[in-house]
Amino acid sequence: MSENAYDHAVNDPLVGVLRDAWHLYRPNAARMLLLAAALYAPAVVVTTLITVNRASTTWCYVADGLATFLLITVVAARPPPPREGTRPMRVRLTTAVVRAAPAAVILAATCLAMIRSESFMGHFEFVVAIPAIYLMFIWALTVPVVVIEDLSALPGLRRSWHLLRGHGSAVVDTVAKAYGVWILVMVVPILLISIPGEPVVLHWVIPTIAVDLCYGPFLAIVLTLVYYRLAGARSAAERDAHQGLDAGPEPAPAA
Repeated sequence: MSENAYDHAVNDPLVGVLRDAWHLYRPNAARMLLLAAALYAPAVVVTTLITVNRASTTWCYVADGLATFLLITVVAARPPPPREGTRPMRVRLTTAVVRAAPAAVILAATCLAMIRSESFMGHFEFVVAIPAIYLMFIWALTVPVVVIEDLSALPGLRRSWHLLRGHGSAVVDTVAKAYGVWILVMVVPILLISIPGEPVVLHWVIPTIAVDLCYGPFLAIVLTLVYYRLAGARSAAERDAHQGLDAGPEPAPAA
């Protein structure tokens, strides 16, 4: 890679972020897959048991969300190193988890409200779902923020919104492309196993495993890169604005 993936581009900081995430993911794929396998193993067990017993899927979301939170926390604290350029800062894993846990509780409650809104709002689930989707969007960078910048939960939520403000269209474009990758990773296994007579557990568990193992680490890298890009761009813009104020107005030309 010709440019450090954690450097920023001030004018359009998210240009090429998915490409750079892939360049980081590819040489570290084995490490990422092992990490995801270790973190998602309990979630896969819970999902399998619940699917077989036809129990409430809420615990599936809780188990999968917990594994995703831990994965994003680990990647933010120990991001995969670029092939060249300066290495990003590293945070102790225990410290990172402690920092991110309170924010993760808020994010989990918001996500569950979005997922379960239909069960307690009926046809008016949009009253809860739309605000929850918006909050999940503006809080998307909260875990990298609290891990890297050592913030508590509420300042971390505000900082995430501050970083995303003014870059909404670029973030939506990045998320849409990343979601397209998720669809491919999820749909292909479903099509391959959608055979009459197959156990119903396979139609849920195998695609979930494919997404968790293959896509989960990539998404965590994308979020971490988006944080570094937007934080760098915001810092540069504030520095330029501060230098402009320090310079003061230009003197009037002599008559």
